[in-house]
Amino acid sequence: MSNTNESLLWFVPEGLTVAEQRVAARAAKGRKLFVFLRDCQRALFDEAFQQELLGMYRQTGAGKPPVAPARMAMVTLLQAYTGVGDQEAVELTVDSKRWQLVLGCLGGDEALFAQSTLYDFRMRLLSPRRPS
Repeated sequence: MSNTNESLLWFVPEGLTVAEQRVAARAAKGRKLFVFLRDCQRALFDEAFQQELLGMYRQTGAGKPPVAPARMAMVTLLQAYTGVGDQEAVELTVDSKRWQLVLGCLGGDEALFAQSTLYDFRMRLLSPRRPS
């Protein structure tokens, strides 16, 4: 595996910080899927599956550094669960502690990606062809 690919693998740390434990405890009262997704991230997105997701991207060295595809896939799961659009998903990575818990960025104050990044990721998922 190349260093470029290694930098695009995404794993949340095992175990929860004290702040994450607080958010998880609140989420467990009514929005249990957030806690489930955080706890099962490594099982849902193991290295082999993440490598498969990386196969959707051509490595040209041009443009902005890509966001880890597994993290973008997790965002699409969160979108489906909460029923929000792309722009709202971008904002929730900044405004929602539950989203931040799942995405491994609790306390972050900047969006993890642009709306166009999420759209492009979804188009890659739907494309029958892989970039060469």
